[in-house]
Amino acid sequence: LSTRMAQILFRTVCFVKLLCLLAVAVCAESTVESTAESSARAYRVELLAYQQSEGAAFGNVQPSKYTHLVDDTPLVEIDTDRAYVDTKHAPALKTLAQRLQRDGIANRLFSWVVKLQPQESLTLPVDATISLAVDNPDESTIDGFSLRGQLLVSRNQYLDITSQQTIHMLRSGQTYQFDYTEHSRHLKLDKTHYLDNERIGMLLKVTAAEFSP
Repeated sequence: LSTRMAQILFRTVCFVKLLCLLAVAVCAESTVESTAESSARAYRVELLAYQQSEGAAFGNVQPSKYTHLVDDTPLVEIDTDRAYVDTKHAPALKTLAQRLQRDGIANRLFSWVVKLQPQESLTLPVDATISLAVDNPDESTIDGFSLRGQLLVSRNQYLDITSQQTIHMLRSGQTYQFDYTEHSRHLKLDKTHYLDNERIGMLLKVTAAEFSP
């Protein structure tokens, strides 16, 4: 009887130890997931693109720049698990966009919210035709510009952004000038950064945000 009791006690102890090991493993996995989630940060990325004055020079002719115009590469799709298009804007950029509109300057204010882990990158597609007649469905009457490209957002020591954009200047819906522009910036939160181009002005701003699609 004592031998059988000892066997039962031994099996019980082993079973309890197994349960403890499983509990520790589940707790460790939950802790890792919680730590990874807590290390992720959300940012609002805003881009204000507007038309420069017609008097500006268009720039140097560089054939390598125009390969992007003949290579109609499809834009990447937004990663909806880590980013979404937002309708909220920084008050200063929104006010500036409204002022440009009143002054007869074609512009568009883009806004995304992204969620990034340290050393992680995310690509945001940019594709828009921009004119003052925003409600006019007839493309043949558009005077303004089109913007097609992407923003690569990386969370490093700073928030790094690389902008790659193909620009078509439009008059009555037809392209009369075009360009390709690429910029890289280390962005500090709540600071506005200017990306220079002869035809298009671009302002970038990144702020802390809540990720709530």
